[in-house]
Amino acid sequence: MNFEEACTEMEYIINNMEPSERAKIPQEVKKFFTENKDHTYSINLDCTRNLSEEKLKEETEAFIEIIYNKYLKNRENNKIEANIENNTDKELTTISKKENFFDKLISKIRKFFKK
Repeated sequence: MNFEEACTEMEYIINNMEPSERAKIPQEVKKFFTENKDHTYSINLDCTRNLSEEKLKEETEAFIEIIYNKYLKNRENNKIEANIENNTDKELTTISKKENFFDKLISKIRKFFKK
């Protein structure tokens, strides 16, 4: 039931977005919410208020986050974040390899002194 109600809220939110923002969301996504909505659910949202001020269903908040990250977020920011994540992963791998090298070296030195 919450899923269908969240779809109803999402359809309402999308329909009340700025046209330029709404255009960024693919038609299939909009259709998904329309096809899965609860036709009997009364929406208690005020499109003049900020969404953060509204009492939304948890599922609706999750949908909003997904749609924002996938379609509405600035594409340049997405690229920058991806580069940061990739560089961080590479740095962690490099650090890990260095630590493994030093661990092996220390292990060999200890073995040498045990003899």
